[in-house]
Amino acid sequence: MEFVRSVWTGPPDNDILCVFKATPIGILDWPPTLSGKITFSIDNRKDSTMSITVPENNITVVLDDKNIRARDRQIYEYIKYKAGDISGDDLLLISFFFHHRGKKKPHRMSITYGLCDKYNQSACDEKKYDFVVE
Repeated sequence: MEFVRSVWTGPPDNDILCVFKATPIGILDWPPTLSGKITFSIDNRKDSTMSITVPENNITVVLDDKNIRARDRQIYEYIKYKAGDISGDDLLLISFFFHHRGKKKPHRMSITYGLCDKYNQSACDEKKYDFVVE
């Protein structure tokens, strides 16, 4: 899994969109299972670990593939020059929307997240990503 881009959507939603790209290591590893938890920090504040499946946490996950241009134009416009080749059949684009995260544009963010083994969901390959929010 690799980081693609993070942007602040600005008013009225003030969301932070973070997009990641995943491709298989081996054919037996594909497709992966999404981890249900994510840890993040905005502007070096204390880390927060949350479930991505609880609506009250204000995190939305959007999954796309090579057809992102037709299916989700907003996300495509944000990543089209940063994502590299997105034409493969074994491609997963994972977009996290962190909703209503303040009225000021954040400068930095870190996310700890990973995909899980489809045969052993307790085995997740988590990695910490630190980046600038554009």
